[in-house]
Amino acid sequence: MSALPVGLSLSASFMSAVQVLGVPVEAYSYGAKFIQMCLGQTLNAVLTAYLFLPVFYRLRLTSTYEILYTGVVIYAPALILNQVTGLNIWVSLLSTGIICTFYTTVGGLKAVIWTDVFQIITMMSGFIAIMVRGTYLTGGTQGVLATAYNGSRINFGELTFLPSIDESSLFSFDPDPRRRYTFWTFVIGGTVLWLSMYGVNQAQVQRYIACKTESQAQL
Repeated sequence: MSALPVGLSLSASFMSAVQVLGVPVEAYSYGAKFIQMCLGQTLNAVLTAYLFLPVFYRLRLTSTYEILYTGVVIYAPALILNQVTGLNIWVSLLSTGIICTFYTTVGGLKAVIWTDVFQIITMMSGFIAIMVRGTYLTGGTQGVLATAYNGSRINFGELTFLPSIDESSLFSFDPDPRRRYTFWTFVIGGTVLWLSMYGVNQAQVQRYIACKTESQAQL
């Protein structure tokens, strides 16, 4: 398959219910500094494309499956449905598993990828709808920014190279591992975290291999 649908499928498989629930909570609790995790994501993309992907693609490996992760990402949307609709969680778990197993068996990986494309479009539409509605309810963009600023959630702060108890600094190089956000936690910890997802995770590897060429997979 071409790079575009595979790329959209990667985004959909990556943005599981776990992340959709967890990232907003992290930002709400600790502010916008979490966006600096993109540093680790950037390094991860380079390492995955030029270190891990060529190995998996040339060996045509498809056995890096992680059943525990799959169980978690099926449980998370089942929990959401349970809370929103009152549907019994076991009914939701079984129905989700049966439906996914059915269309995967019938259509193979191509069915999975195109389902993911539809999923990512639906998810992004939902994100945009929430942003528009939330912005409207808070009185516009200025209202959103003012609320976030007054709640200390726009907290990029200043650049510092010194150990400090101030958590508002941007790119703190403090080596203290007890601090939640530092340059080292974002770059080293973030890179290792994303490599575990994009470098060796079954959900990603099987999609890399679905590309027509190695160069398309690296895109």
